[in-house]
Amino acid sequence: MISGRGTLPSTSESNRRARHDGLRVVTASLGLPAELRATAPWLLGGAKTISYAVNMASQRWAQAAGADDVLWVSSDGYALEAPTSTLVWLDGSVLCTVPVEATGILAGTTAAWLLKHAPDLGFTADERMIAPSALLAADGAWLTSSVRGAAPIRSVDGAPVTQDDAVTAAIATLLGFDLS
Repeated sequence: MISGRGTLPSTSESNRRARHDGLRVVTASLGLPAELRATAPWLLGGAKTISYAVNMASQRWAQAAGADDVLWVSSDGYALEAPTSTLVWLDGSVLCTVPVEATGILAGTTAAWLLKHAPDLGFTADERMIAPSALLAADGAWLTSSVRGAAPIRSVDGAPVTQDDAVTAAIATLLGFDLS
């Protein structure tokens, strides 16, 4: 649940586990430059509801590779989004997400709400591009969705991501999700 928006139906054990234990993600190339979908709307980059086939196939691939989820990467090397969630990371005191307008990715309502309320956590907010390798040096990274909440990314392609569990707990509380 996002605070102030009512109650969330009970979530699955896998979503609770993701919020609590975090996610191991693998990267997968979309084969397109980051800014192409913004200028080619017929590619339907921001419309995940049209067909979940690629989304589900990529998540099955990730699980077969021993990971929990996928982080899609542009052909020019930028982290974009996950099949069913939005990338958020902390850079010092700045809570960041990928710019929707420039990349044509789906706007994440949970990420947008979180960044709007970043000052409640003592952070500022920004939209910017990031390489997956730069997430390893971030002060935390999460995949956010209205169902899962903010699930901390514990590793990217097997490399550990720095994670402050107190920040994750504060984000979960702000969003109205329980980490237990």
